[in-house]
Amino acid sequence: MHKYDWSTIPVEANWAATDANGLTCCYTTKPFMWGNEWLVKELDEVVLCYRSEPKEDWHDSLEQRPKGASHE
Repeated sequence: MHKYDWSTIPVEANWAATDANGLTCCYTTKPFMWGNEWLVKELDEVVLCYRSEPKEDWHDSLEQRPKGASHE
């Protein structure tokens, strides 16, 4: 079971994660945890962000695009 609907996430995004405040972002490179959020080194590594429900287990929200999952 996947944490995200990868068919709705742009194909250039390889990772997705949700911050403690409910901001879900999709990234080209693997993000890292900093405080209560997920970050990457460069802004252009962020492909898409959208609001979702805050998650208590946000630190376990990181997911790599599953093999074969594409934008349909």
